[in-house]
Amino acid sequence: MTETIKEQRGQPLSLDVLAQTEAYRSLTPKMQKWVSVYCAGYIATGTFDPHAAARAAYEGVAPATVRSIVRWHKRNPKIQKVVNVFLNSGQVPDFAYDLAEIQKHIDASEPGTVAAQRLIVLKARLKRELFVDNEDEDSEQEAPKAPTVSKPAADTRVPVGCRAIRKKGTGQVVAYLTPTGERVDLAEVEISQ
Repeated sequence: MTETIKEQRGQPLSLDVLAQTEAYRSLTPKMQKWVSVYCAGYIATGTFDPHAAARAAYEGVAPATVRSIVRWHKRNPKIQKVVNVFLNSGQVPDFAYDLAEIQKHIDASEPGTVAAQRLIVLKARLKRELFVDNEDEDSEQEAPKAPTVSKPAADTRVPVGCRAIRKKGTGQVVAYLTPTGERVDLAEVEISQ
């Protein structure tokens, strides 16, 4: 029997229900351990402790490594998705709802106050996230375009089959190597012709 998840914003999931989600199962075992300890800490204390989660998931690592793990895990999109699922009772964050709430608070605040300015900045950030998410959905449908790389113009003074040697800083061709490995300086070639 499938248990339905109650749809309440801000009500965290239990760890058992979180472990059954597809987002959680897509993580590696170490990442799952990190997320479990990270979320269990939130349930127990009301705050997240990423360092304790890293020490529990990766036992015996140096403090510098723990800091690196924390930075990597907190920026990992898969882990962010699982934490969002945990915090939002299995729902993807509702940016439209959040924008409406922020606009309501902006309208209620006095114009020009610090609070109003911070709300406007928050609204702009949220709109940017919403726009980036929509771009990601569009990019999945279209094939990504290959970047165009401009090649330096071929130097006609270097014979076919030879490798040009360029001057550092300017990129000017000063010599070339023949297929046999012999170096020929271009100044000598220009004088002798």
